[in-house]
Amino acid sequence: MRSIGRKRLLLFGFLLASFSMIGFCIGHLYLSHTPYFLLFLTCRALLGMSTAMIQSTSLSIISSLFPHDVIKIMGQLEVAAGFGLTAGPLIGSCLYSLWGFNTPFMTFGILFVLLGLISVKRVPHDVPKL
Repeated sequence: MRSIGRKRLLLFGFLLASFSMIGFCIGHLYLSHTPYFLLFLTCRALLGMSTAMIQSTSLSIISSLFPHDVIKIMGQLEVAAGFGLTAGPLIGSCLYSLWGFNTPFMTFGILFVLLGLISVKRVPHDVPKL
């Protein structure tokens, strides 16, 4: 992480997550099930990697930026993650019911892009070293 930088790794994680979510939508263009299945597995693996990048890097950045309030901030982050894990399937199923299969993936893909843009502005470029 030191050679790449924490902010870059966080931004790359958001970018990779958005591309993998949108990749689920592209899979519907295939008529055969085999290419879609391979694309689905690839996108899911990339989404798992991007989530690991985002989570580990954000924990590292938070512990550097708030050294005296680490426990409090980590608790807030875990509450937000728990809320997202609870509300995400509900929101996704509502989007699917209203507008079809591609809508949840496009919505969350765009959301990852927006979170990346917010991170560009809000996360300091030179995060203090541990």
